[in-house]
Amino acid sequence: MTTGERKTNQGIHTISPFYGYHDLTLAGKIVRTTVMSILIMVMFITGTNYNKRYDEEHSIEDQIILPEFTVHLKESLKQADDTFHIEIEGERLHMERLTGRFYFLRDFHPAFTTYNDLNEEGVMLLGMIENARFYGLEPEHYHTGIISSLQQKLQKPDLKKEYMQIRKDIELLLTDAALKFMMHLHSGYRSIDSCLFSDPYIMSLPETLAAALSGSNFRESILSCQPDFIEYVRLRQATEKFIQRVELSDNWVEVYELKKDSVSLWNGIGEVLERLGYMVNDTGYVSLCNALKSFQRYHGLEPDGIPGNNTLEALSQSTLYRFRILALNLDRLRKQQQPASQLIFINIPSYNLKVIKENKIENVYQVCVGTTYSPTPRIDGSIQQIVINPEWNVPKRIARNEILPRIKSDADYLKRNNFKVLDENMNAVNYEEIDWDAVSSDEFNYYIRQNPGSGNALGEVKLVFENPYSVYLHDTPSKSLFSKDIRAFSHGCVRVQNLDELADYLVQQLQPEYTDIKELIHRGITHKIDLINTIPLQIRYITCEGDERGDLYYYKDIYGLDKKEIEDFLKLVSV
Repeated sequence: MTTGERKTNQGIHTISPFYGYHDLTLAGKIVRTTVMSILIMVMFITGTNYNKRYDEEHSIEDQIILPEFTVHLKESLKQADDTFHIEIEGERLHMERLTGRFYFLRDFHPAFTTYNDLNEEGVMLLGMIENARFYGLEPEHYHTGIISSLQQKLQKPDLKKEYMQIRKDIELLLTDAALKFMMHLHSGYRSIDSCLFSDPYIMSLPETLAAALSGSNFRESILSCQPDFIEYVRLRQATEKFIQRVELSDNWVEVYELKKDSVSLWNGIGEVLERLGYMVNDTGYVSLCNALKSFQRYHGLEPDGIPGNNTLEALSQSTLYRFRILALNLDRLRKQQQPASQLIFINIPSYNLKVIKENKIENVYQVCVGTTYSPTPRIDGSIQQIVINPEWNVPKRIARNEILPRIKSDADYLKRNNFKVLDENMNAVNYEEIDWDAVSSDEFNYYIRQNPGSGNALGEVKLVFENPYSVYLHDTPSKSLFSKDIRAFSHGCVRVQNLDELADYLVQQLQPEYTDIKELIHRGITHKIDLINTIPLQIRYITCEGDERGDLYYYKDIYGLDKKEIEDFLKLVSV
């Protein structure tokens, strides 16, 4: 006979685990009623005891603990007002001013603890700061170790004598962590000094945190401190994916040293690609080559599967260094001026220009930027004018150092390239009558202008915006340069592929009456269009980007700014 069956005079009857027989005798019904009554009484007594204990705990919390706690907390923060310094278990709190304001708003009631543990918001906050690397931040900056240790102590009944001190310490540590975490999410790492506390946004953080606690979604309220700019959002999401996939380590393989031995080189490449998640437990050559191509594609390199110098340089980075580069670039994006709803965004290391509208990428154009000797500067501006078939007024530095030597070595250079020579009053002169051999770069008192045309260095279109560097966006006759991996060729201006298309887009978006850009180009004469509505322009230096899938793209640090700025960044991070 199986469980759930029982033999009676009427045959076999199935027993319900809760309700007894489906077909019962009178005696069976009496037994069932008695059993059910007992179960209900047990459940009632148990529930009553649980509710009684719960009510007792909260009665003690409300009537005894809270009054004493608020006095204890207020006294501690009053001392901080006098000294601006609180230290707990050897760790300094940095946001005392804001912490005092926050608890004043709460009438000095606890925010993240309840009775003898963290409350729901405290648990969520601790989880966020423990996973701070998802946001390019470091968990140890937010007292995670001490908070977890004190949380365990708070739960132990043998430490009730220290209860008030432990709970107060947890509250202060978590609040300091929350305020600092929110500041870092919004503004990046900053020196904690008097300048910081003159920032209106920073000074409003206590109110922001208090509102988050009283709202319906505490976690989202905290994370909403971050920029919502699409470039930041994508990089942030890609950073989280990177942290979840890769083990951070400062170990790295010096693949350059393995170049002489092809077997050792490919073994080293395979080791790096496996660490970075581009291949998993597969050492076959085809798999390795495909993994290398994928690595190259995500590093702005030609995906040819050939380990050239740029590829080897990209491979020679530890996973920890890569995370620090991610953190540095997230910090750069947090500290930048937040963009308008419509924007031209140029990233120097990725060699691309993005047209962004309503925080969505509408189009992407390839660009060439300045060389390491004449780098393109980081700029905030707005495009104000479109010049069709522009003349090129050669900067004096270029005229002296580059054009003059060519004139001396090639008598037809000026004529062949459609140049004019102007005197100091900007009047044209006959350059054939000038004794160029007698002209030195120090005594070069002429201006050189290139007429519009197919050979003009600025191409067919130029976009003008105010900036102190005399930099602008322009077309180029050297179209083949856009196919190169590394496109740092200019004197500082930004050369844009298919700039006529971008100019046409701007006219459609910003001008009340449409102007046919291609028709103006075809006429071959210089024409200027002053935009009635300008569009913001940002030129940035971001050496890694995320895409809509959360995949990461790293780019060569062409100007060496990462190497320079990472040291200062790590010093700031260590505070």
